[in-house]
This record gives sequence, structure tokens and C-alpha cells, in this order.
Amino acid sequence: MISAVEPKRNESLSQSDFHQMPSLSPPKGKQFLVAAVWTLIAAAVFICMLEIGFRVAHVGEDQVVTLKPVVGHGLIPGKFVTWRQEGFSQGRINDNGMRDVEFSLAKPPNTVRIALFGNSVVEALQVPLEDTFGKLTERALNQSPAESGRTQVLNFGVSGYTNTQDYYRYITDAVRYSPDTVLLFFHPGDNQRNLGMPGSESMPCPFVKFDQNGQLVTDWSYYDQYMATSGDENYKRTDFLRRNSRLFNVWEGASLSLLGDARYVAITKFVGTLFKPKTVTPPARQKVDVLCSAEEMSAIKNNIAPVPIVRGAVGVNPNLFSEAQNRLNAEQRMLSEQFHAIRGADEERFVATAGLISAFNREVRKNGGRLIVVALPATNNANLYFRELRAMQKLAVAQQFGFLNLHPHFPPLSPTGSNAYFFEHNIHLTKKGHALAAAKISEFLRKQDLSLDSGGPNPQRP
Repeated sequence: MISAVEPKRNESLSQSDFHQMPSLSPPKGKQFLVAAVWTLIAAAVFICMLEIGFRVAHVGEDQVVTLKPVVGHGLIPGKFVTWRQEGFSQGRINDNGMRDVEFSLAKPPNTVRIALFGNSVVEALQVPLEDTFGKLTERALNQSPAESGRTQVLNFGVSGYTNTQDYYRYITDAVRYSPDTVLLFFHPGDNQRNLGMPGSESMPCPFVKFDQNGQLVTDWSYYDQYMATSGDENYKRTDFLRRNSRLFNVWEGASLSLLGDARYVAITKFVGTLFKPKTVTPPARQKVDVLCSAEEMSAIKNNIAPVPIVRGAVGVNPNLFSEAQNRLNAEQRMLSEQFHAIRGADEERFVATAGLISAFNREVRKNGGRLIVVALPATNNANLYFRELRAMQKLAVAQQFGFLNLHPHFPPLSPTGSNAYFFEHNIHLTKKGHALAAAKISEFLRKQDLSLDSGGPNPQRP
């Protein structure tokens, strides 16, 4: 019997009945939490997929620099690099932060070791490792079966290095490999950068300067100031990502490329004010690194003194020329005075560079090796650089180190032109440029005393 109060099966529920039923949806707070969790999971999956995609495509593998004590910065040990910024190469930075194969610290018996120092031209990420002048020189010196493996060329070049950083890389690191010959590659602009260029510094690095007594000493002020900021700590915090994350490297590369955009720079500065690194006064150094005494610097200055230029010996009567010609003569005199002022300042800076190279030569000779300065090619209008090379040749004779000028062996290159030996920015060498440099370097080295029977190169040979 059916009860009178029992609803019919087909009778629909009223609206009030719905309000009386318990809700099946979670509270709003829990809804937000669930949505946030799923958003984070989706973002993590997306980042992982993007990271895997970049890894497969070898994208984001061109950030290779890390902080390094004393020298300021260096290459990331063990980092796999795919370089596309200019040219192309792939390979792994070795465990000592060198763009090279692995080497044992102990030099194998009956082996001559040649160490290369310099900037990005020596680092040579623009071409495959086997096509760099270092490896080409190594193969040229090991041509015959009897010579195979008897010469090892070790590349200590790092992009952006000054000669001061080369010097400290040698005494703190490369000397452990017992190199017999050290090739220091001198590049246009090195003379200016050794004393620092205000406003152009990025990574911490030491420079050189003269103290109040006329001694050449190491200037650690910029290095110490950088290391005394929390900016250094921030760089260290991101070091793991820089070593392992392709996505982070892509972001870093994009940030660098946007530095020329005024709006991006303004936003970056604003964000920087919100997270401004805490700056503290760096501790005073207890020991000053004296590279050359005042007496040594006086002798070096005499060794490289240029032939004086006589100017203004002949007077010009302005009445003999037209007004337009007199204006042209005045402009030419003004330009001449400006050039001679710049030349004089460059020669003063080169005195410091000469002292630094003399200190480098002293350290190499002390360790039983021989220094050879190799001048890299430059554009045809690099007048100051060519004057520096003439002074370098005088210093090489006085200090008894080797000197090889590669510039005359390269075809002429105008500032805005190009040829097959350089990439378009006229700085880095192409494969053809590396091959030409290697041919001249190996030819020069074969003329040196590299006899294994005599225990390596003779540091006393002029």
C-alpha cells in the first residue's frame, strides 16, 4: 500500500528542495588552493618540456662565464657549449675551465707543452676546437710519427681577458701544468684595457697602476669592490642555473641583447632599486703586489722610448693662401694636435703594459720556460697599435723574450670591409684565419730551441 505522503516517482523536486541539499563543490578558499596547485603543476610541466626541447635543439648553451677568484671570471668547468653568436662550434669546456681537451697536471715524459693566453680570439668559440690555431699548431708540430704526441698546446684563453688577468691565470693556474713555452697574444685595445676603462667593466678583474713611488702595482680596487657587494652573492645564487638550465641561459642572452633598449634599461634600473645590492667597504689589502720597481720601470721606459717627432719646425705665412685654404690648414693643425695628444697618452699607458709583460716574462723564466708575445692582426688604420708593436719589438730585444707579429701575414682589412680571414666584425678569425695564423706560429716555433734533449725551450735565447 502506498503512503499518501510518499511522492510520486516522476514528481520533480522543488527549488526549495535544491537549497536544502548539501553542496558538492569545495569552499572558495579550497577552490583557489586547488587552482593554484594545478597552475603550478602546469607551469612546472611547461618549463620542463621547454627545457627538454631546448636541450634537444642545443639552444641556450652559449652562456659560459662564471666567477673565479683572483682573475675575476673564467669559463664554467665541464659546461657543454653550442656557439651560434658568430660562427658555430660545439664542445665541452674541460674540468679546469679551459676550452680544450683534458690534460693531466703532470707533464708526460718527453713532451713539450705550449700554453696560450689571450682573449676571445684565443678562446675561439667561433670555430670548432680542431680548427683553432692552437690545435692546428699542435698537429703541425707533431706531423711525423716520431714527433706524435711530443708537443701539447694548452688553451688558457678567455673572452674579455686583459693582460693582467693572463698574468694571474699563469701564476695561479697554468704554472701547475709546467708549460715550456708561453704564447701571450697581444690584441688591439689591450694597452688601454690593462689600466681599466671606467664604465666598461662588467665582471670583476684586476688592473695595473703606478703607486706614489713610481712602482707598477696591481690595482685590486674594482675587483675588491665587486666582490664586496651582494651582487657577487646574487651571481653565485644563479650559478647552478647558469651551469645547467638552457632556459635560464636563453633569458640571460635575451637580457644582454636588450641592453640597448632604453625602456628595458629603465625598467631594469627600477627593479634594481627595489633589490639594490648591499655595498660594503672592501677590506684593505695587507699586501701590495709589486710587479716592477721604480728602477725597473725607468729602465723599461728607456728601452721602449720612441723616436721623437719634430713638429712645427717650418712656419707658414697665412698671407700666401686664400681664406678657405687657411681654414683648411687650421683644421689640419688641430687634428694633428689631437692625434699627437692621443698618441702621447697611449705611449704613457704602454709603459705600464711593458712593465706588466716584463713581470710576466720574469715569472715564465723563473719557472724554466720562455715567453713569446704574438701580435694579432689589426685593421689598416690602427696607427696607435702599430706604434705599440714597434715598442714591443724593442722590449722583446731588451727583455729577451720572443716576438711574432702576425699582422703583415694577413691581407689588408679596412675598418668597414671584410675578407675570408675574419668574421664580419673584424675581430675573430674564421677557419681560414686560424689556418693562416697556425702556419705562421708553427713556422716561428720550429725555429725556436724546442729540443726535448735540452729539457725544453731555452729561456736565455734572444
